[in-house]
Amino acid sequence: MYIHSIKIINYKSVGTQKNELILEPKITAIIGKNESGKSNIIEALSKINLLGFNKEAFTPQTNNKDVTVNDMAFQITLKPQYNEKDDNYINKMDSIIIIDPQSYKATGGILFYYNNNCGKKIKELMEILGENPFKLTDQSLENYKKFINALISNKYLDIPTINQGLSVYKGKLNTIDKSKIDDVTKIYNELEMLWNKLINFLPTIFYTDINKTLKDVYNYDDAKRELTTSTSNSLLFDIVKLLDISAEDFLQAIKNGHDGNKIAIRNKIKRKLNKIINTDFKQFYNAESIYLDVDFNNNNAIFTVKSNEGNALLLSERSNGLRWYLNTYINAKANNLIGKNVVYLFDEPGIYLHINAQKELLKFFYNLSENGNQIVYTTHSPYMIDTDNDGIYRIRAIEKNNDGFTYIHKTAYDSELSIKCREDTLAPIINAIGMNFGSMFGPSQGKLNIVTEGISDYIYLHTMAKLLKYDMDSIAFIPSQGASNIINICTILYGWGCDFIALFDYDNEGVVKGGKVFEEKFGGFFENNYCYTKEITKDELNNKTYIENPFTIEDVLTKSELDRFENKNNISKDISKALLAKLLCNAINNKTYNVGDECKDNFKKLLSRIIRK
Repeated sequence: MYIHSIKIINYKSVGTQKNELILEPKITAIIGKNESGKSNIIEALSKINLLGFNKEAFTPQTNNKDVTVNDMAFQITLKPQYNEKDDNYINKMDSIIIIDPQSYKATGGILFYYNNNCGKKIKELMEILGENPFKLTDQSLENYKKFINALISNKYLDIPTINQGLSVYKGKLNTIDKSKIDDVTKIYNELEMLWNKLINFLPTIFYTDINKTLKDVYNYDDAKRELTTSTSNSLLFDIVKLLDISAEDFLQAIKNGHDGNKIAIRNKIKRKLNKIINTDFKQFYNAESIYLDVDFNNNNAIFTVKSNEGNALLLSERSNGLRWYLNTYINAKANNLIGKNVVYLFDEPGIYLHINAQKELLKFFYNLSENGNQIVYTTHSPYMIDTDNDGIYRIRAIEKNNDGFTYIHKTAYDSELSIKCREDTLAPIINAIGMNFGSMFGPSQGKLNIVTEGISDYIYLHTMAKLLKYDMDSIAFIPSQGASNIINICTILYGWGCDFIALFDYDNEGVVKGGKVFEEKFGGFFENNYCYTKEITKDELNNKTYIENPFTIEDVLTKSELDRFENKNNISKDISKALLAKLLCNAINNKTYNVGDECKDNFKKLLSRIIRK
């Protein structure tokens, strides 16, 4: 199952309004200005334990300032993964879990599975054992009755109580009447198998510190400090824990010398490293075969990575992507998460990384999500925003109102996002998709927003609209970065209730990545909200005349007009389209160049057609 949404009720700055975070099945990005509450949201999610009860989630330090601890709660909605939908264990039903300081209540698909599988086995046990099979008294008997009530409840499921009770139950089976032991043990084992299948459906929420890393080299003093400090920012502690090696033995291996004891410990560490780390890492990271190794020399432990395609290299000599994979894997394995359904949380993971490293980290998230995991991360950076493949729909915007409450918006283009917060809140996505703040915010709210494929289209249309004396208070031009990003911009405009129209070049990219995609996503309801630079018929579109006879904004301007300007000003034919547009329009605005009547007429027809649609 995956988490579809979480209502965070009265946790720090999050109150009872606009407090639901909708998660995508794979990756969800959270954006918001500084101090808006992004870290509070990640922290709140990290406190949720679907298999137990986390007391740290409900304290005076975590409750909202206007309520008591008892008013805090989390409401989690889970949906079946695609490959689970035909599984009768969850019966195609959503599940809802409500956790508050006093209770844990799960209903829906989880409860249905429990009642129709575990519940039958429990009834069989109760019929054999009776009310007090372990001859308990006083408080022990009261606790046992509480556990039994949780077991037989068909209204909701209390997973932490059942988990705790089953372990106690199992430990006392050897105290029952020997004539019943075989039957009871058989039924209990069947119950335990069904119960484990149920809890394995539930994802584990795990906060991942992207800065917690395994270093290349640890000298003796570094290793001793890392292995004895619980707040260490190194993964050496996790490595030693996984290898089931004592800190004393690992430190002994680092010390100089080649006596038999040191050699035996070193060989043991290398053998376990290969068995425990390398074997499973092949399934976690399948881009290439990777082997982590450690050598001991001159009072140092030296970690290297070897692939089947090259020599051993220090960790720092490998790509950021591989190191993040390895670090996350070690951290997850140390917390017994490998092979489980995990929701990984990252708070500002790219904050100290250069641009290429941020892009590589985003690829790492996508690869990690392919294994059935969910990723939730916060960011300020446009390089951590992926607008391809419907990426804009995976972004959640948050803001803090004047009363200090954090509001979680269901999308990045929610019309309820306050205008004063839009510029700071949406900076990363605006920069990522190429929108222009000056054109987007404020005046454009009441204008017709004309979204163009690129900056040259923007320059030509803006200049010619002014030259032809169109009312510039009623229209705004927004440059995009290619036809595919126009879809993202129009989605935002639609969410904000703005009038808009998308203008695509009549060429392969404009039609295939623009108009056709626009039609698929928005449907016939918005057939008047996009057009091409050339007025065409449906037959022309069906016959794909755009392949052999494309028509772009430069064709609206006309080739003869461009040639005349270039020749007059001795401009090279090799300059970029955007620079040529800038030079030409500067000349028009400065009245040092006059465009011809054909060009004016073409733009008048195009602008009139846009506004008429």
